[in-house]
Amino acid sequence: MRGSRWWICVVLGVLAACGAARCDGAQAPKPPVTAAVPKPRADLRLLLLTDPRGYLEPCGCSQRPLGGLDKLAAVVTEAKKDGVPTLVLAAGDLTVGTELRPEDADGARKQEELRAQTFVEAWKQIGVSAAAPGPLDLALPPAQRDDLLARSGFPWLVDNVGAPYASARVLEVNGVKVGVLGLVGEDVGAIAQAKAQELRAQGAQLVVALVSGDRRTARVVAGKGPDVVLMGGLDLEKPLPPAVVGDALMVHAGYQGQAVVKVELALKAGEWEDASSWSAQQAQAELDRQIAELRARIMEWSADSKVAKADLDAQRARLQELVNQRAHPPSPRYAGRWFDATLVELAPEVRGDPAIAAKLDAHDRRVNDANRELLKDVLPKPAPKDAAHYVGSESCASCHQQAFAWWRDTKHGRAYATLERAHKEYNLSCVSCHVTGYNQPGGSTVTHVENLKNVGCENCHGPGSQHNEQPELAGLIAKSPTEATCLGCHTHEHSDRFAYEAFRKMLIVPGHGAPADRQW
Repeated sequence: MRGSRWWICVVLGVLAACGAARCDGAQAPKPPVTAAVPKPRADLRLLLLTDPRGYLEPCGCSQRPLGGLDKLAAVVTEAKKDGVPTLVLAAGDLTVGTELRPEDADGARKQEELRAQTFVEAWKQIGVSAAAPGPLDLALPPAQRDDLLARSGFPWLVDNVGAPYASARVLEVNGVKVGVLGLVGEDVGAIAQAKAQELRAQGAQLVVALVSGDRRTARVVAGKGPDVVLMGGLDLEKPLPPAVVGDALMVHAGYQGQAVVKVELALKAGEWEDASSWSAQQAQAELDRQIAELRARIMEWSADSKVAKADLDAQRARLQELVNQRAHPPSPRYAGRWFDATLVELAPEVRGDPAIAAKLDAHDRRVNDANRELLKDVLPKPAPKDAAHYVGSESCASCHQQAFAWWRDTKHGRAYATLERAHKEYNLSCVSCHVTGYNQPGGSTVTHVENLKNVGCENCHGPGSQHNEQPELAGLIAKSPTEATCLGCHTHEHSDRFAYEAFRKMLIVPGHGAPADRQW
């Protein structure tokens, strides 16, 4: 026993040594003791959005739904409380871009018009200052476009198109003059430069370019005189961290109205000084990546007799530098012309503005009423002769009692009720994934769901009329759904954590894929 204890002590001593001085040679530095640098009051605040695409609110089916105009309104209201001059600006597709099934395109026209109207009216109520539309907005029918322009109450800036869109202008807020211009498409560098000069001549203390294009276009515009470039049209869900290109700060805020980028600035001359914790976190993450990579390489080289000790010591010294740099991040500097960019997610924990929430609820009721009337004569397609048609989950209960009882209490079994509570059972953006056999031969349509409400047995196993009539025959229904069947509704937007095999296993219960008498 004494010998065993002695060896244990030796091992513990070695481990302790590796903890105090890592086996890769890097010493863990003591954390710095520094006083926090107080942030001075900003001269101007910008609340920036990109590619909202007409999203009024998130679907609600994802793990952590982001977005919602009621939450945007609350964020804007909160930001303005401290009296810092604040502008709300946007770039990219504003009112167009929500996804609908192709077969619903004709019937959805009225719904899409109502949604776009509600969107711009809500933005007007929230206090959006100006926006540059995207190519989908520019393709709207003239009558609908003109109606939206009249309802907006904020200018749609497109300096490379002209009428009926507005042109660059100076916006004054609490005595601060900000020049704003809008550009859509490519080959806009010369126009950006001319408009930036015009705005400065009109007294603009800062020039913001709202761009709907690609990254190359945004970078070209950044070199033509604006101080800030808002990059719309990138089709990226995740916002990009702020970056300084030449003399311009470039900002992106994701899409579908999921987040706002809040930028606070000091309006002084000189180069931009990045005081953003967002940027600091990105720098720390990059250092973590480099440290992990170098540590792995050092471990490999240590085991290779061909690597010279001097070379290995040099890499260990380099690792120590990175570790020290990671442990002593630079403090933010608020000297001269600084900016502080913060990503503000419109997350579930943000309490929405009641007035805008009421407006969205009124919109849902309006769409429900309109579609109930407009689509009342859209009937299900008849099933071909000698083909199965949909009969509803209730017809399965007599033979599959245990499976039916389980299904009825699942989210699939209550799917239609969630729409009814939200006044969305006739909403073309929602109904297809909350009923059975939607737009399928012998199935359902928006207003004709009858006994096909909820995500029923036949969505996974196929229409069941023939199986009901001849249950002893094999092959009349599918034993299990394919992944493609599930992915029709479980898209990234609506079910961001969906994994077919994992979810399928959750559906295997007594009487439904597992023996009915199995104990759980």
